[in-house]
Amino acid sequence: MTGPQRSRRRSPNLTEANIREILDIVDGWTGVPLTWSALAERIRQRLGANYTRQTLHRHHRIAAAFARRRLEVAAEPATARPRGSIEVQKAREAIARLQAKIDRLEAENRSFTEQFLVWLYNANARGVTVEQLNRPLPPNVRR
Repeated sequence: MTGPQRSRRRSPNLTEANIREILDIVDGWTGVPLTWSALAERIRQRLGANYTRQTLHRHHRIAAAFARRRLEVAAEPATARPRGSIEVQKAREAIARLQAKIDRLEAENRSFTEQFLVWLYNANARGVTVEQLNRPLPPNVRR
């Protein structure tokens, strides 16, 4: 074979824990513009996994958080040197990251509420009662 051999090991499937980590990365994004390639690089640095833009975009929560945060980062005013001590700057960054997370979770909650209302309307239109919908899952279906 010619050239250096590269191990093209496939990254692990995205788990719920990976998705939460990626959402934390997106929530804490500041400074440089948010792009899929920049996000993939930060994920590689933090998780050690190489996910493609397509893989990330396929997950609704990641794609929605990415789109929302990208607009927020673009709207943030460019600041010169940060003022105050390092501790104050770190606290500001933590507050900004937590606020971004709150905004994302509130948007997800609105989306879930809207979906629930659609399901409730459709179930009611087909004669399914709320009592029927609230029955517990059988043991073999539970996670």
